[in-house]
Amino acid sequence: MPTRLLFLTTAIAGLLSFSLFVASAVAAYDYPVENPYEATVIGTPLENRYQWEVPRDARPRILTLNFGKDLSWIPLAQIFGIADLNLYFARQDGPAPLVFVIAGTGAAYDSPKTVFLMDTFYQAGYHVITISSPTKPPFIAAASTNNLPGVTQQDAEDLYRVMQKALETIAGDTEITAVDLTGYSLGGLDAAFVGNLDRQRREINFRKVLMINPPVNPYTSMSILDSIIPNYRQAHPDATGEKVFDFIFNRLAGYFKDTGGVTFGPETVYDIQKSNQALPIKDIKLLVGISFLFSSADFAFTADALNHTGWIIPAQEFYSPLSGDLNYWYKRSLHWNFLTYFDRMIVPWWQAQHPGDTREDIIYKTSLYAIEEYLRDDASIGVMHNRDDITLAPGDIEYFETVMGERAVIYPHGGHCGNLEYRDNVAAMLDFFAK
Repeated sequence: MPTRLLFLTTAIAGLLSFSLFVASAVAAYDYPVENPYEATVIGTPLENRYQWEVPRDARPRILTLNFGKDLSWIPLAQIFGIADLNLYFARQDGPAPLVFVIAGTGAAYDSPKTVFLMDTFYQAGYHVITISSPTKPPFIAAASTNNLPGVTQQDAEDLYRVMQKALETIAGDTEITAVDLTGYSLGGLDAAFVGNLDRQRREINFRKVLMINPPVNPYTSMSILDSIIPNYRQAHPDATGEKVFDFIFNRLAGYFKDTGGVTFGPETVYDIQKSNQALPIKDIKLLVGISFLFSSADFAFTADALNHTGWIIPAQEFYSPLSGDLNYWYKRSLHWNFLTYFDRMIVPWWQAQHPGDTREDIIYKTSLYAIEEYLRDDASIGVMHNRDDITLAPGDIEYFETVMGERAVIYPHGGHCGNLEYRDNVAAMLDFFAK
């Protein structure tokens, strides 16, 4: 047999055996929560999580970065630390590869899912740096160059700058043998755009990039989440106005009373379901919608305040963390959803930067379609996803399978990041970066 044909035959056989291995592993998948909304909220039961024989405490330190943004017009900005961006840094004692972890929509560098990934990679011998989502208000205030989260390419530029500054900050006492990148949810999309940017600039030179449960098209995924509350109202004609939320907020009030604090974000729903204020399964979907509404309100409020658009805070007013009108202004942002934010803030800004671009052009250019060549051709990027992810539209999973082939590992169920901590998923993550 000619050498070239022998090589080709061997390569095809290797690919087939790898594909069969992945298919077999996924076929035997036994993540225990099959309802996608329940999985999204509850996550992975403790007994099903990846276990280390000898766990080590990561003991991360906080890296504080300042990018010189002028926020002096905000009263007491320095005292509140608004111009500083905090990251977690877990350092190995000796030389090791480093993994950057980008948090999901509205989540912080120290949120539970982000910290789980930090602990996981630290246990596996990596230095780890975790970064808040570009949609998190402290990131917007300290590190965003346009104060408009959700413009994916610009978010990637901001994240890339954060990563470079973080690497400069730790260079004196940390030996790094390679640099990898991952992110979950919107952070997975961000990771792909950052990876594509690095492929062009080669200033960090990522060895591997892994997307975990990313949207294909963030506009579509956000629209799906935006629709949860309106669809609930449509299905319950008598549940108008405050009645829609009465039951939910009574449970939330009970939870906040029990825990002695009032905070709400993407991770709160998990804690609520573990408490004695847990919601019936039929109401969990609405809770997901409310959680996303609060995240959207957070970044819409922050973008409006920093850009003086006048949509939420009157244009003649200046944002102050101490303002007596703060609660009133924030409540106004709760009437916004992502699509409102997109149309009123992102579209005008984009079209001022790119005259002639239509709304549809913007949607396309902020999606994975815009970097499809990178996804298709670069062997260093992979994706892990779930066939029942609640944020995906019909055809999205097939898109990953078609474009990325064997670099797309698709699990049969797990909702949106519900199986992130599951033992099989963690093993697959570690295997991806180890190869």
